[in-house]
Amino acid sequence: MKVRTDFVTNSSSSSFLLGFKGHSLTKAQKDAIVRYVEYHMLGDEAEDEDLQYLVKESDEDEVNALRKDGWAINSGSVPYDCADEYVSLLQGLWCAIEQADPEHTKCIDISMID
Repeated sequence: MKVRTDFVTNSSSSSFLLGFKGHSLTKAQKDAIVRYVEYHMLGDEAEDEDLQYLVKESDEDEVNALRKDGWAINSGSVPYDCADEYVSLLQGLWCAIEQADPEHTKCIDISMID
């Protein structure tokens, strides 16, 4: 096994290490992923008065049809310069998986700092 003796820098990527016991995620880990994604990555349900500002004219008919059928329309935003936010989301997801089933997941190095 090779052992890294110093930091490897690469401006286009960051590395991390995760340990998983077994070859697939447990039910608790999968549930943690779903909860995390729902809370942090799917936006919030848009209010009717907000939809007029959020929906492009070309999408109005589709959005109205979905809402009529009981669909929720969620809205969120991602900043253009969002590398730090993505790192934070990934770290949060990995921690949620580990907390859901610490017997089967270890966040070994998730700092992702160059």
